[in-house]
Amino acid sequence: MDAAKKEDLLQKQKQKYCGNKSKSMDSCIDTFKKKIKEGPYYICCVCNRMLYKKSVLQLISNRYPSHHLFHVQISFDTRIYICNTCHLKVIQGKVPCQSTVNNLCVDDVPTELESLKKLKQIIIAQWIVCEKIVVMPKGQQRKIKGAICNVQVDCDQTCNILPRPPERSRIILLKLKRKNSV
Repeated sequence: MDAAKKEDLLQKQKQKYCGNKSKSMDSCIDTFKKKIKEGPYYICCVCNRMLYKKSVLQLISNRYPSHHLFHVQISFDTRIYICNTCHLKVIQGKVPCQSTVNNLCVDDVPTELESLKKLKQIIIAQWIVCEKIVVMPKGQQRKIKGAICNVQVDCDQTCNILPRPPERSRIILLKLKRKNSV
């Protein structure tokens, strides 16, 4: 093959690739939007997470050796699903690390604590989370780097530091008036 034909063939392949690239990008965006259009409405019966359709399988209970891991969680379409992560672990006969059997469920926030501002939440927290947060070079998004450490806080010490109510603080409130001089 001579150099002219080779160059011509490379140009055609390059044009074909560049043309398909823009089409494939648009088609990829369209397929992504179609897949997330439904939303994460599929509930895993092992870990109780809400996931997208792509991340779950319909539960066929006779395929799994251990049935004590399953909690009946009916999704919006009255079917029972299991996520891919839990599926692989249960087939191996292991307990998935995010399973509700491990007592790793998040409790509801009490109504008294829902309305607190961030600073007040930090003051009354029983645990302080120490983590290293760095800014990523592109997009200026933040991420956690390294290990996360939980430090327990002594609540008695916090209660002693917090300001006392005015009736117990022995402070007399005064209203000062300015003297009008003529």
